[in-house]
Parts: sequence; C-alpha cells; structure tokens
Amino acid sequence: MFSVCIPSMWRAPHIEQMLPRILDHPLVHEVIFINNNIPDTPNWFHQYKSHPKLKIHTPLSNLFVNPSWNYFVSVAEADRLCFCSDDIGFDVSIFDQIDPYIIPTNGLFGMDQACTYNTGNIHYRKITLIKHEAVELPLRMKYLIMYGTLMFIHKWNFEPIPDVFKIFYGDVWMYAHCHTINKPCYTIGDFLIITTIGTTSLREEMLNSTSNEHYVRNEIFKAKVGFDPF
Repeated sequence: MFSVCIPSMWRAPHIEQMLPRILDHPLVHEVIFINNNIPDTPNWFHQYKSHPKLKIHTPLSNLFVNPSWNYFVSVAEADRLCFCSDDIGFDVSIFDQIDPYIIPTNGLFGMDQACTYNTGNIHYRKITLIKHEAVELPLRMKYLIMYGTLMFIHKWNFEPIPDVFKIFYGDVWMYAHCHTINKPCYTIGDFLIITTIGTTSLREEMLNSTSNEHYVRNEIFKAKVGFDPF
C-alpha cells in the first residue's frame, strides 16, 4: 500500500481531476494533502474533506515543497511512499506497475524527462525501468530534469532533506542518499505525464525566497557525496 504526498499552492488545474482518481485507487492507503495556500483553497476541494483516505495538513504559512515532503514521511503510515506534484496528470495504473519494486533493497524511482508533455490524453502505458548504478552518480545527479514530478521510494530509504532546501534539490538529495547507502535508483520510462512544469516553483516570489539554496548547494553536496554535481 502507498502513502501519497501532494503539497499544493493551488496554481494548477490538474489536481481537481487527479485527487479523486488517486483516492479511489485500491493500492493507495492514504493521501496526505498539504495545503500550503489556505486562502486560495477552491470550493471543489471541500467535498473530499470527509474522505476516509484523505488527511489534510494546513500549516499556518507555506512550508514549501521539500519541508512538506519531510513532514509527509514523518507521518506516513505506509512503507511505500509516493511524492506527487499538484501540477501533473497521469494514469494511476502506475501504482499497480511500480508496486512490486518499492522495496527496501531499491532506492528512488523518478520520471524520465521524455515522459512529460504539455498536453495530451491520459492513458495506460506499460512502464520501463532504467537502473542507475552508483558509478553514474556524478552525471545523473546533474540531469534529473523532471525526475521529481512523480517519485516513489520505500520509507526505510528516505533521509530528511536539509532545511535550507525549500524548493530545489530535494529529488537530487534523495537520489544521492540512496546511492550512499547502496540502494540503486531508477528512471521510469515510457510513461505519460501531462504537466505545466514550474507552475509554482518558478514563480518570481518563490525564486526570490529560495535564492540562497543555490549558494549553499556546493557545500552540502560535497559533504554528502564528495562533489557538487552542478
């Protein structure tokens, strides 16, 4: 069973269609929805507040995405974790397809950039998995574009993301940590993600509030894996 994390600032329309589909999937134990923008909560969302699988966290102010992920893992009840962006559409059969692989001996699973499109019709596709060995770490960490739009990991293999990273580098941190504990990571291919990437994270006010992340990145990743991949 999966615990699914969806942090939202309500900047994209996809979540209105995706939330009921995710909640209805038999392998989803719970959806932990982190409402990072309470004043903009849409009216349609209220109909789901009593859903037995939905758990809503309403912080007093925006947690940002990486602290939201850290909070999610601390309260998630299932061992299989899914980190889901609120600005994507996808076929929920991926839970069935990825389920056998989310085990303690495997690391992080994320999306191939080639899976993402601005428009399209959501439909079933049989996924492929590309295994990454530790020797690939320097190159792979640099090019994890779109990887974090939809990710899966076993709870045992998650290490909290450093507090300084509010929006960026959370997926890179998780990827790097898995390799430091000898858990291979994977890219999910041949899937379809419909997204308007950066709907929230690339807004000017977000970029201004997180500019320090890029300055401290070098020091943090050198301490973690011995080099800065960027």
